[in-house]
Amino acid sequence: AGMHPQTLRQYDRIGLVQPSRAPGKARRYSQRDVNRLQQIQQLSQEGVSLEGIRRIIELESLVEQQQEQIAALQRQAEDAKEKLGMAERVFAAGT
Repeated sequence: AGMHPQTLRQYDRIGLVQPSRAPGKARRYSQRDVNRLQQIQQLSQEGVSLEGIRRIIELESLVEQQQEQIAALQRQAEDAKEKLGMAERVFAAGT
């Protein structure tokens, strides 16, 4: 991520990133963690405080969860329609 270890420890401490741990307690960052670190760095350079960054990440995560729930509910609704034989149908009337 190209960040100072102290910065990484601070971000870990305040919960901006939560890397996995190796047996010797060394931090292991996934590609997702690195992407988040880059996002944090960009927001920080734009003048957003660490608390603001934490809140932005929290809200983005909430939006993502809700979008997943909406998609799951839409799939369930479509499945229910198909099971009830109420799937979209087009009827043509003869003369």
